[in-house]
Amino acid sequence: MCTPVYGEPPSNDKGDNGSDVVPSLELLEYLGEFETEDGEWIDPEELEQMDDINDNPEPSNPEEEPPRD
Repeated sequence: MCTPVYGEPPSNDKGDNGSDVVPSLELLEYLGEFETEDGEWIDPEELEQMDDINDNPEPSNPEEEPPRD
């Protein structure tokens, strides 16, 4: 017994006129932000965590009190 499947046909990555779709420069630059100089890929969530750490560094000794004036 065959069951019909409804939905969109598979994408063939062709534009309306049949030409290949080329990604925008902005998209390529965005994706390039997730690659290190060594060519290794960085998980976007790791990158966000690194930014959070850089924005809010923890004190090296949390028990140490700040100097009083």
